Amino acid sequence: MKTLGRILLSTIKFLSMIVLMFVLLAITQGIAGTLKKFIGDTFMYQFITAVCTHLILFGLILFACKVYKHSKDRYGFDGYCLKNTKLLIVGAVLGLVMSLMVNLLQSFGGYISIAENKNFNVFSFLVSFLFVFAQAFSEEVVFRAFPITEFQRFNNRYITTFGVVITSIMFALSHNATSGYDFFSFCTYFMVSIALAMIYLVTKNIWISVGFHILWNFSIFSIIGVGKNSSQSIFIATENVHHIQKILGHSIDYYTMESILTLIGLIPLFVLGVVIYLKKNTVQEMQKIN
Repeated sequence: MKTLGRILLSTIKFLSMIVLMFVLLAITQGIAGTLKKFIGDTFMYQFITAVCTHLILFGLILFACKVYKHSKDRYGFDGYCLKNTKLLIVGAVLGLVMSLMVNLLQSFGGYISIAENKNFNVFSFLVSFLFVFAQAFSEEVVFRAFPITEFQRFNNRYITTFGVVITSIMFALSHNATSGYDFFSFCTYFMVSIALAMIYLVTKNIWISVGFHILWNFSIFSIIGVGKNSSQSIFIATENVHHIQKILGHSIDYYTMESILTLIGLIPLFVLGVVIYLKKNTVQEMQKIN
């Protein structure tokens, strides 16, 4: 019973981090909305919004470390700058390749049309990177670093697995406002979260999952932007909303195909993470026996 109580407490702590993130986000969006009325959607407005997003990030890390007594090392501040930079780049390359692969396959399949953005603005492009960096980092703190650190305190593989599953479900549900969100979207976000959690468990370092998340989001916002995300991007992807393919008798629209392609792309990453994780745990258990 005592262990169950501790698990429940850790789950509540995790949920409190989600609530804190959304409260801080609501406050900054309120401030940004008021500011926009006075200065418009200018470069200065975009820059201030990006800065506010970084304040949310540092607020979340500070709360986790000071209130819940987590080590700052679990949030990427361990002093190994070169190592962390390499992991960030590895994650970024993986995220960029996967995102571009999904977009290009959808383009070849006729689901989107990609064209150069004639109104591309380099300053907006750079500011969008600052925004996406903090946004993705914040989600990795809340949905990966914090809960995994919290549940790993039990030193029990099954409890850690429970924590990963719970956080992945919450990660998938938290994206329900995404355009075209459906069952396939839920499965996609769930598997993305599982894959990133496996990476964090194996490396005990947040930077590779942060790099993956940043470049995945950045490619959507600023490399090949779709719909409302296209104003700051190098290329514009226009959805062919009436383009529906039939696969095995089922109608597959743009959003469903995006989810399916993402899931397929995640399979190698997921399998690799599971194999390394299980192998690492087997070695540790053998060492304990010896």
